[in-house]
Amino acid sequence: MAWNLHYRCDFQSKDLYYYSVYIYEQDYVGNTLELMGADVPFETQEDDDDDVFKPIRAQTGYLRVVDTDGTLLEQLMPVNNTEKMVQLVSWIEQKIKWQGFLQSQAFSQPWDGQKRVLEFPVKSFLGALEDTVMPNSIIGAKYSFLSIIDEAFKSLADGFFERL
Repeated sequence: MAWNLHYRCDFQSKDLYYYSVYIYEQDYVGNTLELMGADVPFETQEDDDDDVFKPIRAQTGYLRVVDTDGTLLEQLMPVNNTEKMVQLVSWIEQKIKWQGFLQSQAFSQPWDGQKRVLEFPVKSFLGALEDTVMPNSIIGAKYSFLSIIDEAFKSLADGFFERL
């Protein structure tokens, strides 16, 4: 399975830098669709729990886009938390600044065809590890911790990193 670009949202930050948010889907075939960003199109924050011993501090945030005809929510809503990969890319450096997935959460939306801002929650690759399932074959086997984490990340981005 290959990750292919389905949606793109270009915007300018408050610091006047240009960014693109790319949304990839596995085995998507077709043109890249342009999304219109809202006032604050992309925002993330790190888990700010006061526990200094918390082992993992994942990042979460929101992708905010404008839906002009009432059809975008159904198109963008993922079936699960690892179906649609998200990347934030800087135009100047041509580097990935953030990477994760759209989260699958329940939403309600009025069906009157009005223009509105939609918020889609996102979470980082590290946070998405909680959505991976370890295979039964690993039970009782001797694996290093590094190899287990490596396999978990590979299961999230199945084949994606080979393209970077």
